[in-house]
Amino acid sequence: MALDLGVGTIVLDNEMEAAELIRQIKGTDKKINAYLRVNPGIEAHTHKYIVTAHVDSKFGISMLDEEEIVNVIQMVNSTDNITFEGIHAHIGSQIFDKQAYAELVRKMFAFAAKLKNDHGIDVTGVNLGGGFAAYYTDEDHPVPVDEVCAEIIRTCEEENEKINHQIRRIMIEPGRSIVAEAGYNLYTAGYIKKTPNRLYAFVDGGMSDNIRPALYQAKYDAFIAGKEEEEIFGEYTIAGKCCESGDILIQSIALPEVKTGDILVMKTTGAYGYSMASHYNKLALPAVVFVKDGEARVVIERETYDHLISLEK
Repeated sequence: MALDLGVGTIVLDNEMEAAELIRQIKGTDKKINAYLRVNPGIEAHTHKYIVTAHVDSKFGISMLDEEEIVNVIQMVNSTDNITFEGIHAHIGSQIFDKQAYAELVRKMFAFAAKLKNDHGIDVTGVNLGGGFAAYYTDEDHPVPVDEVCAEIIRTCEEENEKINHQIRRIMIEPGRSIVAEAGYNLYTAGYIKKTPNRLYAFVDGGMSDNIRPALYQAKYDAFIAGKEEEEIFGEYTIAGKCCESGDILIQSIALPEVKTGDILVMKTTGAYGYSMASHYNKLALPAVVFVKDGEARVVIERETYDHLISLEK
């Protein structure tokens, strides 16, 4: 599909992917640029499920496997339709330490120089991936994107000077830090339930539209629309409607009294919310609404049960 639609650049993960790209592009008039994902072995301090560069990660080829990396690049370079440009890495998500990126730059630039000096491979581009943190709760202290970028640029300039300005293109992937805080989930409160140790507020969604709390204990802040100035009533557990004990959106949050029909607004859901949603328990996905300057428009319609069963025969 990427070749058919004219995608400009493909990032290859391993030797089999490279071989498949070569097989599909040979004998055609299509052309593409290629990067190879390498694993720099930098373990970012984040949740174990979203660390992507430990030595046995499923992503990329370890820099320790230099022979394999060289082999893949030579395979690509031997194909006229493919232009090898550089190396790609991604060390994790929700990273709060800008020095992790400085270390990544140093390792990537040094490895690019090694490929050129030891193997004659011209690496001119480096993609540093993403992982810039977003603000979810008061526990989070993300480094502003401009500060992270300044650190990256400064380190790139220093390291490129050391290798005779070999690198001519730098890329980053700032996804979450752009969209996360721009999104909110709006839930309608259903029943309220008291157990010996918890006060539950059940909502009309859950892990089907936001898997992050169940998957890796992600934390969120929220408020009740229209009750922002009311005094706190108690500590609520915000529970979803899926048949799972783990379907808890927020373990504990201080809120004014929650009543059936109230709108609970969960903050910072613009990343990894709708994109990771599922139809678990046969739940329909909510609508997606864009809001700007007091105007709102539906960009993805709310699903219905007719949608859900439309493919069933």
